[in-house]
Amino acid sequence: MYDYPDDFTYDFPGSNWATYIINLTTENPEIFYLYAAQHYRVGELHIWKDCDYLYIEYDLDDGYNMSESHLHVAKSLDEIPQSNGNPVPGQFDYKEDHDPLVSEYTYNITWDSSWDCIELYIATHAVV
Repeated sequence: MYDYPDDFTYDFPGSNWATYIINLTTENPEIFYLYAAQHYRVGELHIWKDCDYLYIEYDLDDGYNMSESHLHVAKSLDEIPQSNGNPVPGQFDYKEDHDPLVSEYTYNITWDSSWDCIELYIATHAVV
């Protein structure tokens, strides 16, 4: 588990606070912290796979809920939707409105064989 954004994320090239994760997905869950306003931990991301699916679970800390979540999985940074170097969560491949609000949500994404044995670029966003 990582404790600071710089431990596991990389800045987008634009002038923004957004980050993304580079992950060599395995069957053992890897855990990353979710941050709001760059410095406030609000929960965790759990990422793992099996033969058929990639799982990305948003698990918020007590007292936090989300109304939207957005997710994009790519083989390179260039494949994450961006405008002037800034990510565009509304254009991410996976998105969900949560009404009622939720503190936990899991995306089950069909595993793409082109992802085998490569690092994936995973961009996540939530309205907390």
